[in-house]
Amino acid sequence: MTQSTMQQSLGVTATMMVEQINRQGSGNIRVSVDRYAATASTDGNHICLPVVEDDKRFIALAYLGHEASHARVTDMKAFRAFAKQGPLHQGVLNIIEDIRIERSIVRVYPGLRNLLGQLVAHLVQEGTMGTTDGEKHPVVVFVNWLLHTRRAWVLRQSALDDIAKEDDALARSILGDDIMDRAEGILECLPTMGLDFKATAEAVAVAEQIIDLIREAEEQHNDQSQQEEQKGDSGDDQDQGESQGSGQGSQDEGSSGDAEGDSGSSSESDAGEGSDSGSDSGDSGSSEGSDSGKEDDLEQNGGKSSRKFKKIVQPWINTPVPDTDLGDVLQKHGHLDRSGSPDVELKDTFSFARFSHLPTYTGETRGVLAAEASALAGAVRRSLRALLEGQARNRRDPRRQGRLSSGSLPTVMTGNHRVFYREEFARAQSCAIHILLDVSGSMTAAESERGFSLMAESVIATHAMMEALEPLKGVRSALSVFPNGEEMEVWSPVPFSETFSGVKRKRAASLYPAAGGVCTPMLQSLRAVAGNLLAQPEQRKIAIVVTDGEPDRTGECPAEAVEEVRKMGVSVFGVGLGVDLSPIFGDQYVTVDKLEALSGELRKAARTVLR
Repeated sequence: MTQSTMQQSLGVTATMMVEQINRQGSGNIRVSVDRYAATASTDGNHICLPVVEDDKRFIALAYLGHEASHARVTDMKAFRAFAKQGPLHQGVLNIIEDIRIERSIVRVYPGLRNLLGQLVAHLVQEGTMGTTDGEKHPVVVFVNWLLHTRRAWVLRQSALDDIAKEDDALARSILGDDIMDRAEGILECLPTMGLDFKATAEAVAVAEQIIDLIREAEEQHNDQSQQEEQKGDSGDDQDQGESQGSGQGSQDEGSSGDAEGDSGSSSESDAGEGSDSGSDSGDSGSSEGSDSGKEDDLEQNGGKSSRKFKKIVQPWINTPVPDTDLGDVLQKHGHLDRSGSPDVELKDTFSFARFSHLPTYTGETRGVLAAEASALAGAVRRSLRALLEGQARNRRDPRRQGRLSSGSLPTVMTGNHRVFYREEFARAQSCAIHILLDVSGSMTAAESERGFSLMAESVIATHAMMEALEPLKGVRSALSVFPNGEEMEVWSPVPFSETFSGVKRKRAASLYPAAGGVCTPMLQSLRAVAGNLLAQPEQRKIAIVVTDGEPDRTGECPAEAVEEVRKMGVSVFGVGLGVDLSPIFGDQYVTVDKLEALSGELRKAARTVLR
């Protein structure tokens, strides 16, 4: 499958990716492409993508892979407990945990390595990543160094190579070689760190060591700053002492001259005693004002006096740091905002629901429907088995060399030289079949001659098909219904990971929906099923859609949407219940006019697509 074909439908590719990730682990991640979503979002398990232009598909898929890897192997309880201690704690742990989870996810889905590398290159080119804006605060410098060097040197994201070298040189010039060498020593474990859910504790332990190292660097920085300040203060005190000594000498000379003139002016002093007293009072006030002004001046000029003033400095641990989580960067800078208005492009995909929101038939009715399905399953199974066994059988191929065929020897006299044979075995291709059943409100209206509603007849036919397919060698089957009540979701009562008989034993009620929603979102549901099929290991992927009406809630051409899915490698076949589906499915469809014939037509459909 080419990359261009893979990106023709974001919803199908996203669903395929999530299904493959879920299949490789124990996660239950869901994804949907929502035409009305303004931007990408996630609640930890459900990832919602907006409709984006073709040139942004790789961004959406890289974001999906990144967030899915968090959901798969990040212990959010341990993560949040450490991150809540402050912005620096969260920023450092984000970087270390992102390195770990991206190493994990590329083992499950190798194509994500190129997607994530392409995304980082795009962010560097746009100036969203790899820029420091001249920031020289030691904490910000260190965090940028940690982010860029680990992505460049551990994840091999080459777009950051030059930036990483520059950040390393800057960090060493500000924090010193000793601190940076010790940081490298702590981070040596990143390429070998555990890749499972429990390994988040390892990431937290490494982040704690990095935080302790930053605290130590802060202490060294503060001690060095204090020493420099003390040196500056001692120099100022020495200058001030020299200035005071010079002033004292001038004052002594002046007082000597004043003493010589005291005798001549004694009478004048006596006569003006009153005024002198007032002058003395004024001088005293002036002196106090002068001293106060000097103190104010000293405070304004940095406090360089015998009185020390404390310098208020924010602790490094509380310093705001740049965004370090890839998902946060994409959302904050609008890289995953919806392209245009919701009406520009209306392709979207429903996610697979975790729970059913559909009402079910009562126990008595379920028993009747189950008996009818079992009665039909035998004939369907025999027909399909004969078809598959005919595709996988031994046959003798006449040749001019090989083993001698004694029965062909008499024909040599007639000029036949092909009296040898080679026995060959034609192996049938493995097959994954996903039946998609419409359970919209209109399915409850019509009734068959047996008194069953269209919904009941559809349940009987699909159950007969599931029972017939289960024992066939090389065939796996799944059953899904749409819509899931009022929710815009696809509900899969029988996923590929389970068997029909197993579900029937565990939770039989979920197999018998009695009603559904009010719309027929066929195309959105088909994309979800196609993505699910593409994630399966079987060689052939087949989707059989059973519906009583044309799709709604779409602004696109249904035939083009179906053809798009077929180009991705999924065979799509339509079964119309009293409706002509040729405008949608072309010649790959059947129309059922009598409900009683539904199971027979469904068997024909299966034989057609299995040929």
